[in-house]
Amino acid sequence: MMYETFGVKCALCGLTRSFCALAHGDFYAGVGFHPLGPALFAFVCIQVPYRIYRLLVKTDGAKTKLIRLFGGLNSGLAVIVVVAIFVNWFFYLGGLIL
Repeated sequence: MMYETFGVKCALCGLTRSFCALAHGDFYAGVGFHPLGPALFAFVCIQVPYRIYRLLVKTDGAKTKLIRLFGGLNSGLAVIVVVAIFVNWFFYLGGLIL
């Protein structure tokens, strides 16, 4: 809708097509649809075992340190993903201006 209205792609434009291409094993098409597609696809794929682990493991004693480590790593990766999306979008917008 943003592209149709203003002629500018949004920060996540092409990401669904990129995920579909990557799920079918077409890496180059995935990168072509969105440059961050493979990194975001890997991040989403990592979420599945992490969330299952968090549901199955009880938080007691020694396992709490491991849960904190995974939780901190997951949060850090999420921040990096969000920053990367906006940096990529700002470079795209900068290319339109210049």
